[in-house]
Amino acid sequence: MPPYRKFLLLLLTVSIFLSISLQSEVLAVYLCLDDHPEKHMTIRWISPSNEEKNDVYLKTTNVKQEFKHYEAFAYAFPEQAPYSIHTLALRHLSPDTEYIFKLCNSEEEYRFRTLPSKCPKELRFIVGGDMFHDDLDMLENMNRLAASLNPDFIGLGGDISYSLPRQSALNEDPQRWLDWLQSWSKHMKRTDGTL
Repeated sequence: MPPYRKFLLLLLTVSIFLSISLQSEVLAVYLCLDDHPEKHMTIRWISPSNEEKNDVYLKTTNVKQEFKHYEAFAYAFPEQAPYSIHTLALRHLSPDTEYIFKLCNSEEEYRFRTLPSKCPKELRFIVGGDMFHDDLDMLENMNRLAASLNPDFIGLGGDISYSLPRQSALNEDPQRWLDWLQSWSKHMKRTDGTL
């Protein structure tokens, strides 16, 4: 092989490696409502623990508006699992407004809508818990069905992932939490695409 081809091959390999390593790995994304769901939203995502990027870019669906940069914080996933939970609590949002956000260096866009400031005639919500016993397929079917009902929010109670083994003297299994969060992230989108 001529030397210039070896150089081009090396250059291509380094370029591919750099572009892959610059991409952030997001394993699951989910939202949390708190005391003022009409103007507050908390964005959370899970990444491998070596992921140090905490950037969030947010804007309304107004095309003329530029993305605004926010810095989230990260903490370790429970049970010494090799993941991090990233959290950004947004405040002073506009009621009944759709927002778009991107995480880290990714071009993937996620969307959510804040609740109206006055209670509308119809407010759809789902309350649940005891979700992930042994069957991931059942969980995913349940999540798809719930999302198809287009809820404005979902309230979840305890025993979400049943991560403790049946013999509870043992440690929790963090992979079950990740499986649950990935299923939630994948399937819990309203028909309009908002989380």
